[in-house]
Amino acid sequence: MKQQLAKITRKLLPKKVSQAVENTYRKSRLMVLSSLHGNPAKKVKVLAITGTNGKTTSISVLNEIIKASGQTTILSTTAGREITGEKIAGDSCQTVPSTNELQDLFQLAIDKQVDYVLLETTSHALDQHKLPAMNLVVAGFTNLTQEHLDYHHTMQEYADAKLKLFTDFGSHFNIINADDQWFDYFKQHLDDNYLSYGTNPQADFQIKKVKLYKKGSEITIATTQTEFTVSTPLAGRFNAYNVTLACSMALVLGIEPEAIIEGVANLQTIKGRLEWLDNTLGIDVMVDYAHTPDGIEKLLELATEITKGRVLIVFGSAGERDLGKLPLMGHAAAKYADQIFVTDEENRSEPAENIRAGILQGIQEMGKSHNAFDIADRGQAIETALRRAKPGDMVIVAGLGHQNYRNMNGVDIEWNDDVWTTRDLYVDLIWNNGNGVEVVDIDELAAATSAGLISAEDAERAIEVTLAAVEGITRHNDSPAQWLKSQGITIDWAKNVTLVPVP
Repeated sequence: MKQQLAKITRKLLPKKVSQAVENTYRKSRLMVLSSLHGNPAKKVKVLAITGTNGKTTSISVLNEIIKASGQTTILSTTAGREITGEKIAGDSCQTVPSTNELQDLFQLAIDKQVDYVLLETTSHALDQHKLPAMNLVVAGFTNLTQEHLDYHHTMQEYADAKLKLFTDFGSHFNIINADDQWFDYFKQHLDDNYLSYGTNPQADFQIKKVKLYKKGSEITIATTQTEFTVSTPLAGRFNAYNVTLACSMALVLGIEPEAIIEGVANLQTIKGRLEWLDNTLGIDVMVDYAHTPDGIEKLLELATEITKGRVLIVFGSAGERDLGKLPLMGHAAAKYADQIFVTDEENRSEPAENIRAGILQGIQEMGKSHNAFDIADRGQAIETALRRAKPGDMVIVAGLGHQNYRNMNGVDIEWNDDVWTTRDLYVDLIWNNGNGVEVVDIDELAAATSAGLISAEDAERAIEVTLAAVEGITRHNDSPAQWLKSQGITIDWAKNVTLVPVP
């Protein structure tokens, strides 16, 4: 109903007028709902972080620090929600809950008598007045890079939306990134009511030294009053900023460095954020939520620093979003990755091929089309990357991260980037040295299709893959090994094999 009214309003009224009407409606609705719930947001202490990238990581680190100090929290992030360390059931994985959900969240904080509510906040939530008047103790800013321009239209509008967290809620402390390109803009709107962090020597919380490891880092943070070093399993220079923001917010809350050091060390893997996956392939496999040009670039920059072999990346982009960022994502991938597999993420109602084409355009502009592969099926793209990877290489699967669903053509389907499966579609190839390739079990494929065990589309794909394999092997002198090598896959025959009968 609300969406229908909004569409009618936008159609009948000039843009500025319709925006004013929508804002008035949203503000009024928020005030009414807050009042009906007894304004719980004003009765609890709130810590909030906004920015383009790093929100989830920063607020998750802060959560661990506060817990290490002996205090209790409710945490709300894109990656999940928890209360006093326990996951909250029914997590919708939205960055900011709905207005009603938020009221319930604040009321829960009151009922459980937690010390702080920690919120990851988006520009959309701020612009659409989803956040009620609240007791905002500390507001933190990570960074601002191109994203959501389908909604905000310009970076200026995007920045103004983020700025609302620091100007509209009367936060006691505002902590912003001194190294970010939008620092001066934020600073001039805060009238000296801010503290800063970063490598800049003038920063209130200075990143003095960063030591990077393959699966972690050490960060030395200095203020006028103290200096200490934290160790974290989070790798990458960009995570040094996320960790430092969390430490800075903790320091203004009066938390001692000892608890900060403990809390930072306590944070283990955040699902879908630099998440390493165990495997038996002799390669490094990582799943990450990176879905912006800056996020992709920083992720791949890290990968090249910590990987001796090649870096292969599988990624796409969501539909109904900023089209201008697609070529930029292609630029970032082409700059660092050795092989790029452009695939579907969640197209929503937008033609998926258009999204991939935008990314591929950027790769082409960088002169790296020969390193790029357009594979629509995400599972197939991941499988191909894994098959092409050699021992010592790194495969990165980016974009969806923690998400357990994808919206394809307007329908939510279950999905998990860190669990992959293969299906046997009946057809087999038999090769005898000197006798070419024989295709067998086509009759089983036909029978399975007729019985409804597999779809016609899967049957067609099985035939297409089979024909491509036969053609490739034939073209390479009837040698499967030579053909696979041409595809970047090296086969080594096992030695000293012992066959054990199945009980």
